[in-house]
Amino acid sequence: MGDELKKTNIEIDKINNINISDYINNYNESDELFENIRETLSSSIRIKLLLSLFSSKKDSKEIQEDTGLANTTILTGLNTLKNIGLVKKVEKDFTLSSNGLMITSSMLKFFENLYSISNSYDFLENHSVEDIPTKQLSNLLMIKNAQCIKSSKEDLTKPSKEYLDLISKSKNLKILMPIFSPIYLDGILDSLANGSTLELIITEPILESMEINGYYNKLLAISDEMGLNKNQFIKIWKVPEDFKLFLSSGNNFLAVNLFFKDSYYDDSEILIDKTKDGIKWGNQIFEDYRKKGELIDIESIFYSN
Repeated sequence: MGDELKKTNIEIDKINNINISDYINNYNESDELFENIRETLSSSIRIKLLLSLFSSKKDSKEIQEDTGLANTTILTGLNTLKNIGLVKKVEKDFTLSSNGLMITSSMLKFFENLYSISNSYDFLENHSVEDIPTKQLSNLLMIKNAQCIKSSKEDLTKPSKEYLDLISKSKNLKILMPIFSPIYLDGILDSLANGSTLELIITEPILESMEINGYYNKLLAISDEMGLNKNQFIKIWKVPEDFKLFLSSGNNFLAVNLFFKDSYYDDSEILIDKTKDGIKWGNQIFEDYRKKGELIDIESIFYSN
């Protein structure tokens, strides 16, 4: 099973990287693979059987204990899955075929993505997600444990307080900043003073606002005080186009703020994830944007101001 699972992960990576137009152009309702998938997903019983066999091979009694299904129902379902090549029988045990393993792996990913969407449905539905890269939208399962923090009548600034508390305790900050916010920038400066590093992605207007409002000098003062190389302590990339995604990650958190669909920034809700997968998801988005950006020479900016 280990070798088959490794092979499956490679195949799924290929699926993740395929061009969407390839799916559309290659889709054929009469294709055996699509027919097998459709037949599998049309039955909750067959789905349960595949999920039961995903972890290990089992005999019919073990499957019955795992699923709670009647023995006749199990045998009928397994027979169908055998006929379409997703399950095979080895002596007394039933096990997934290579195709069965691939389809079940993809099915699990699909279910986890659905759970993630359901968990954060209101947050995602009420905001623009167009600037979240497509690949990360297809991997929402990585933020399935995220929590949405909302402001209330009693505490309108609750999301901002939560965010500032997180960055104050974080190291290695990576931030996509689409707005100029003195409150957030001051919080970032405090984090830097406590030993964090900063990688920041911004646009030209935000860069100009930082200059006008003295944030270059503030960054200079902190880096000089700590005796650090500015281009190692702070890295700033400038991207050519505006984006509607305020994303921050550190060693201990991921935070996401979005814009309403009318393009106004929403500071009343923030999505927080403190898991390794969530942080990894955020870092992948950061890298996508970083590749589009121009690395700014911090030394030249400081000494020209």
